[in-house]
Amino acid sequence: MSSRVMLLFCVLLLTSMIGQLPHAQGTGCSRPSGWCIHKGSVARNVDCDRDGALDWACSDNAGGRWAILSKNKCAADWSGGKPTSICPAAFGCSKPPGWCVHTGSVLKQLDCDGDGVLDLACSDNTGRRWAILSKNNCAEDWIGGKPVSICPAAFGCSKPPGWCVHTGSVLKQLDCDGDGVLDLACSDNTGRRWAILSKNNCAEDWIGGKPVSICPNGFGCFRPAGWCVQKGSVARNVDCDGDGALDWACSDSNGGRWAILSKNGCAEDWIGGRPLSICPKGFGK
Repeated sequence: MSSRVMLLFCVLLLTSMIGQLPHAQGTGCSRPSGWCIHKGSVARNVDCDRDGALDWACSDNAGGRWAILSKNKCAADWSGGKPTSICPAAFGCSKPPGWCVHTGSVLKQLDCDGDGVLDLACSDNTGRRWAILSKNNCAEDWIGGKPVSICPAAFGCSKPPGWCVHTGSVLKQLDCDGDGVLDLACSDNTGRRWAILSKNNCAEDWIGGKPVSICPNGFGCFRPAGWCVQKGSVARNVDCDGDGALDWACSDSNGGRWAILSKNGCAEDWIGGRPLSICPKGFGK
């Protein structure tokens, strides 16, 4: 056999062997158009099944999980509902049953500690914080009391010492600007308003004078203890004056009408005698 024929034979043999190798090996799956782009979703390109080929994993802050795996021939997954175990490197810690489900709680799935694995963070509108971290082997946390620093992206801005502690002040921790990170809002019974916002890199605000519109849910009025509790009374929490902040309206079966309005700095009203026009939504039938 001539050397030229031998060379041709070797090339054909090598080509045949390469063609028999798994196509996903070393290349991985492609991400379908429109996949994992909804609000709160995170897409990760990782090797879920340790076959040497990159897969696609998607999770969102509602706990949804999707996976496109090379071992499944990269079949697109639009249904979701995947278990955490199918891609631990991407899906991270699992949410325990009954965890972070109480009133006012907010659950987030994100990488708190920068290890590339998703953790779970829970906070509520009283300022309490819980975290289940991959670096702690996903140990459950039912006690809470976690510092903001353990998961800044989830727990949002920290309260500066001495901020919003003066007489008549009310502190709220909530998402003012819709970016998914908790902000701080402070208001008092003189109508002043302060806000520390994640979109401003949590810059401290000691000056105040913020408009209601910067945090409508935070600057609404509070109902005083013992207010509108008399027999035949009805209390309604509505926006009376159209400024985007919730007010309080009280009416009773004797025709009495009271209102606590954000435009009046949420000043308490114990005298009553308000006209219907001051809060049609609250005093209407």
